Amino acid sequence: MENDLDLNTSIGEFAFDAVDHDRFVSCLTRTPSEDREQFSAYSYEGWTFWIAPDKRHCRLRMAGHGAKRLNELYAAGPLP
Repeated sequence: MENDLDLNTSIGEFAFDAVDHDRFVSCLTRTPSEDREQFSAYSYEGWTFWIAPDKRHCRLRMAGHGAKRLNELYAAGPLP
């Protein structure tokens, strides 16, 4: 994860178990994408997530005010 506090932006990536994919994307909005690697794009507030076809890897970007709202989304705790 890389953060630019002056611009209020973040970029990064993470891996997760494929069994968690459906629960994760159920909290997001599908977004059109022209990713040559066929990643699926989703958004939530100021965040954009590109999820790999194997449903185990995610790239992300946040611009603006989205960080607080994403933290609220997972306030209930980690995925089971």
